[in-house]
Amino acid sequence: MKSDRHREGLGPEIRPMIKGAQRVLMEKRATTETVPDRKDFVFSVGERKIFSVLFGRMTRQTGIQDLTFHDLRHEATSRLARYLNPIELTRVTGHRDLKSLNRYYQPVPGDIADKTR
Repeated sequence: MKSDRHREGLGPEIRPMIKGAQRVLMEKRATTETVPDRKDFVFSVGERKIFSVLFGRMTRQTGIQDLTFHDLRHEATSRLARYLNPIELTRVTGHRDLKSLNRYYQPVPGDIADKTR
């Protein structure tokens, strides 16, 4: 959750984990020597500002322009929408309602058309 106020009032978020994420976490777990604490970060990216700079540098080196790390959330949400109904999608992405989900979901028109066959 974005704010501590919501986290304190509602408790920890529990979301379903897609199979691909489960595989990544199991592979990561296989490379660690000790069982991590539940509150430990699984992937360390360092300080937020440093990560932002490194992400920008990597995208420029690969010739990608105008891409932010947050853009990846839009992409993931749109891809998952191919397989999940909107209510399920809000559970996975953590959006509280369909209105906020709609800001992230950018469907490919052909995908919607294909569902009507």
